[in-house]
Amino acid sequence: MGSARALRVCLVFVAIGSLGTLIGGCSSALGIGAAGNGKCAQRQGTYRDTYKERTGNCGPITESISTVAAQPTTVAPSCTGSITYSNDNCEVRFNSRCPIKGGTSTDEGLAKWSVDASYGEAVFELTVEVGSSTCRSTYDLVMQRI
Repeated sequence: MGSARALRVCLVFVAIGSLGTLIGGCSSALGIGAAGNGKCAQRQGTYRDTYKERTGNCGPITESISTVAAQPTTVAPSCTGSITYSNDNCEVRFNSRCPIKGGTSTDEGLAKWSVDASYGEAVFELTVEVGSSTCRSTYDLVMQRI
């Protein structure tokens, strides 16, 4: 599964990074969401992305830096799936299925963002299939603008 592990990090950025660092299950105590008081800002800028594997067998994903020029509305061109924003732009649901060398990568999750889009939390499930090998993990992701 070593080759799938190396490809997984790239694919997470295809799905997540192209969404503007996106996924979550968050507490309102952290200032997540507009709480009925307007809308959350568009995601834009440079973010530190920190992953923690909750369950599964895909293994750790290394902390990374991602730059978001504009909040995306579709998944990467080589992928199928969708990105759906809440009316207040504070929650993002997404799913994508992308081809990788020798297989596919699938992810699905939910992100919640602070009103100023400087902080987001996500929970997502990642499945990587390469040949007859499959891994599946659930991750927490924290995205902090730097």
